[in-house]
Amino acid sequence: MDNIPKLKDIAKQVGVSIATVSRALNNKPGVGPELRKKILRAAEKTGYTVNILARGMKTRTTATIGILLSDISNPFFAAVVSSMEKVLYPRHYNLILCNTNENPEKEKRYVNLLFSKHVDGILISPVGGRSSESLCREAVRRQRKIVFFDRVIKGIEADAVVIDNRVGMYEAIRYLVNQGHKKIACVAGNNNIYTSTERESGYRESMKHFLPDVQPVVAYGNYREKDSYTATLNLLSNSDRPTAILTANNLTSIGAIRAIKALGMRIPEDISFIGFDDLAWASIYSPPLTVISQPVDIIGITAASLLLRHFEEPTPEKPQKVLLKPELIIRNSVQKI
Repeated sequence: MDNIPKLKDIAKQVGVSIATVSRALNNKPGVGPELRKKILRAAEKTGYTVNILARGMKTRTTATIGILLSDISNPFFAAVVSSMEKVLYPRHYNLILCNTNENPEKEKRYVNLLFSKHVDGILISPVGGRSSESLCREAVRRQRKIVFFDRVIKGIEADAVVIDNRVGMYEAIRYLVNQGHKKIACVAGNNNIYTSTERESGYRESMKHFLPDVQPVVAYGNYREKDSYTATLNLLSNSDRPTAILTANNLTSIGAIRAIKALGMRIPEDISFIGFDDLAWASIYSPPLTVISQPVDIIGITAASLLLRHFEEPTPEKPQKVLLKPELIIRNSVQKI
């Protein structure tokens, strides 16, 4: 035990007081940036680590943030978390990453785990439904700071960062109609997920606006590649098949494209295509895909920043809902007819 480095060892090495070392290691004001770096280097060299639980007993904080993702296999969420880390890591917050995989039971287990770890705050993309609502209300009751990202639970007073999904669908339908398309089908997610219901509603509203005499056609891919593959096969196997397909997220796009290829069809010669999400592969696919692009970096940075204000501002304002605008990026996957 005597060999474990202590604050006084760092103070002696740097030539400052123990109080100065403590302020630097706990990211408190009163220590200049150069001196702080010097102290942190000395702490690292001596092998000193901050005892988070002990510090939490004194400050009632743990410098730990929980992040709940609905699907870690979706590159969209990986990109969002990367942006969150850019904000939280320099401020010495530790992250606990939880993948709910769209499973309410996993979400419940993970939220209770975060409660037991006494995290300072939670960034969450909720599964949705009554279970999610109950969990988030409990988090608010326990005075845990939560910020929704990508998805929200309506009626809960908490910060949120989402995009205007309906506007994204509106822009896509307007573009397709301008290119002469009327038979436009949508491969959606499912009715329990906020983004899915918003995007489907945006599709239906836009179809009614631009093509009031045309019946909307929706198939459900559940935000899963396999299910979207099957849904798209069914859509395109009908004699009165659509001339264009609009998908609800990037995994849905992959499943739909696989189905198109399996049927020997070509994009855009045989079927025009617009996907939701602009990942790296969309621009290098042949042909490059027209997509509804989300500002992924801004979503993550804004959500993390909203959470931080609860810790850094004495009396933060009432919950904020940040509504970001998507962008239709036109490439070569839509043919004029």
